[in-house]
Amino acid sequence: MSQSRTRRRRWRLGQVAVETAIVMPLFVFLILGILQLALMHQARSMVKYAAFKAARAGILHHADTHNDGSNTMEMAALAVLLPVISQNVGGPEGGEVIHRTRTSTDYGQKMGQQHFQNNQFPEANLKYVQVDICAPLQDQAQAHANAITPNGHLSFDWPMDAGVGWQAFSASKLAVQVTLNYRMMIPFADMVLWYMFREPVDAQQQRDVLYRDVLRMNGEKEPQQNVDETIRQLASQRIYVVPIRANYALRMQSDLVVSRLPTQNRCVFPRDVAPNASQNGN
Repeated sequence: MSQSRTRRRRWRLGQVAVETAIVMPLFVFLILGILQLALMHQARSMVKYAAFKAARAGILHHADTHNDGSNTMEMAALAVLLPVISQNVGGPEGGEVIHRTRTSTDYGQKMGQQHFQNNQFPEANLKYVQVDICAPLQDQAQAHANAITPNGHLSFDWPMDAGVGWQAFSASKLAVQVTLNYRMMIPFADMVLWYMFREPVDAQQQRDVLYRDVLRMNGEKEPQQNVDETIRQLASQRIYVVPIRANYALRMQSDLVVSRLPTQNRCVFPRDVAPNASQNGN
């Protein structure tokens, strides 16, 4: 009798061990996934504020779009997003760590690192933060030749704006899009979520669309192909990056340098938003 009880007890213990082995990985992934998604939601909120700061810097500094590391709008956005940007520690076998930025000293030490000053990943030719001008474009600005000064600036307070309709008003309204190339940092969850965000191969275009319509990662206008390839290369190094985007628009408070405006709108919008929505901002 005692032997049968012992066998039943052992059988139950074995059953518990098997059930734990099945459920525990799913439970651990659920916890890790919730943590990673919560961090991404925090980053999304920060990107919205960074878009405002980038637009504000742009309207005060002639919509500066220098691409030599001195881009005023990108530096303004990077300053806001610094607390959510992680760094790799320990190489391929290491992990992602976010260094604290609680004090001005912490902030100065982190921002003083060369790759942050250059706004570029140390592992690849990819910006931490990218700012694209959605509007106005060069042709929109040049359509109002009367407001262009002799040195090629579009006057932001041209007095005729009030009488020629919304097109002229929009020509002096800066709409920007901020893209944070967010480095996921929670082990295992980063890899699984990165592959979940990818869509299956498009049979017609013979390529895979890198991101779904999550956190405005994808849209009608696909990101540049070299950026996609860089993100895939980083994934092969176990650095999983997803772009998070936000838009903002403000009226210019300084003259626009027409020659520095983009000729093509490269902003990315969700599929249910028309491309000309760039003139309205978010």
